[in-house]
Amino acid sequence: MRFNQFVYNEETRVHMLGKQIIPSVTQVIAPLCDYSRVPPDALEKKRQLGLAFHKAIALYIRDNLNWDSLDERLIKPMEGFSMFCNPRIKGNYLWRQTGRQLAVEVPLCHPKLKYCGKPDLVTSKIIYEWKLRPYNLVADPLQMSGYQLLCGSEIEHLTVVCFDLDGDYKVHDAFNIQARAMFRKLLDRYKSEQKFNLLINQWKESVK
Repeated sequence: MRFNQFVYNEETRVHMLGKQIIPSVTQVIAPLCDYSRVPPDALEKKRQLGLAFHKAIALYIRDNLNWDSLDERLIKPMEGFSMFCNPRIKGNYLWRQTGRQLAVEVPLCHPKLKYCGKPDLVTSKIIYEWKLRPYNLVADPLQMSGYQLLCGSEIEHLTVVCFDLDGDYKVHDAFNIQARAMFRKLLDRYKSEQKFNLLINQWKESVK
C-alpha cells in the first residue's frame, strides 16, 4: 500500500489511509445512535433495506434504474424520490439547479483529520443525504457536518431528505452552527478510545 493511499472498504468497514486505520463519519457518531432495543435480526433487515434504497437512488440519478428489479417495499419510496426530483415542484431537484458537478456515493477522505465518509450526493454547493427513516435531530446534523468538512468550505447547504415506506418524504435543513465543533470532539474521542484500546491489547499480549 502506497504512503497516504486511501482505501474505503464498505464490506469490512475497515478504512485505510496508508498503513493507518481511520474511522468513517458513521463510526465517529455511533455513540449517538442507540439501537440496543432493536432485535439484531430486525436491525440487519432494516440496514439491508436501507442499502438497497441508496443503491436504487444512485442508479436513478445515473438514469440506470430498472424499476422491475426493485424490492416491492421500495417501490413507493422510489416513487417518492421520483417526485422529489420533479423540477416543477418548488425546492426540488436542487442538484440540477445549483450544481452541475455530481459525486454520487463517492468515498472521501480528510488527510489531515484522518477520517472518511461517503455522502449520498455532492454538488458544487449542496450535500444531500437520503434516509429511509424519520429525521434524527441529534445525529443527522453531526453526520452532515462531518461530510461538509470532507467536501470543503464551498458547500452552502446540508440537506437530509427522509422517506417512509408509503412514499412520503420531508426535506430537512441539517445545518447546525454548533455541529462542526461537536463532530470534532466526537472524532477526538474516537481516536483517544482507539489508542486506549490498543494500549490495553498490547498489555494483554505482553503478559501472556
